[in-house]
Amino acid sequence: MNFNELANNNSDTFWQGGADTAQIEKLEQLLGIKLPSVFKEFLQSPGGGGVADSEISGIEDNNAALDFGGTVYGDTLGAREDFELPEHLVVIFYKDDEICWCIDTCSPNGQVVSYDVFKKKVGPVIANNFGEFFSDYVSMRL
Repeated sequence: MNFNELANNNSDTFWQGGADTAQIEKLEQLLGIKLPSVFKEFLQSPGGGGVADSEISGIEDNNAALDFGGTVYGDTLGAREDFELPEHLVVIFYKDDEICWCIDTCSPNGQVVSYDVFKKKVGPVIANNFGEFFSDYVSMRL
């Protein structure tokens, strides 16, 4: 999938920039999971970002250990600490401590699922994989 081509079709977006392989591997170590290859491709190209106030979590400044909002590491840690997010879920979209969409690293294709932060349980499947999620994100927001 050509993430850059899809990502750069609109000037109202911003992207964090790609992360290198070492930082993606570091993110996997920090979170104790293995990321699906299609999400790794995304992290290597646009790297995170999108439409303001609806950003996809990524790796900022090629530093997987940054733990603030908008980063995969920061959003996942926050949801684990505050909402008992299961260890096999990785946050890719986190908004207002209400909307939490994650990659299920235990599913065969890395399905994107909703996580109900109030009930503290996994909700419905949003997309069969991150590539499908990103295509939908782009078509709905850009």
